[in-house]
Amino acid sequence: MKILAAHATVVALAAGSASPPGPPPRVGGTMTAPPPAWVEFGRSSRWLAYGSYCWETACVDMIPPDRRADLPVLRVRRGQLLRIQLRFAPRSVVVRVGSAVVKRDTARTTSWHARRSGLIFVDAKGRSGSASYLARLTVRP
Repeated sequence: MKILAAHATVVALAAGSASPPGPPPRVGGTMTAPPPAWVEFGRSSRWLAYGSYCWETACVDMIPPDRRADLPVLRVRRGQLLRIQLRFAPRSVVVRVGSAVVKRDTARTTSWHARRSGLIFVDAKGRSGSASYLARLTVRP
């Protein structure tokens, strides 16, 4: 059993599933927020910013993404794999870049290959509510 547990840990670390360095984002003015989420790309990972959400006992509307200065900026190569990591079991996940849906899923880890620049919008629904997460994506050749 110890060998299997050690192997699972090595596989998880090799897949890059550790959360990014530093504290996750916080939402001011409320005690309730969805679990934080992050994106992995290559050897890097970044916390995603919270978008609007309804989670447990709170609903929070954020200002429009184009007016926010707190969104992380991801610079990746065209075709690079990006992985969204959620800290809850979703019933559904929809990932959009700009207005295009790039992935529909039901897993805690959702991945796709970067093809276009734009706002990343992750909409996840789980047992405790719905949450959205945001980042800006710049794809270079």
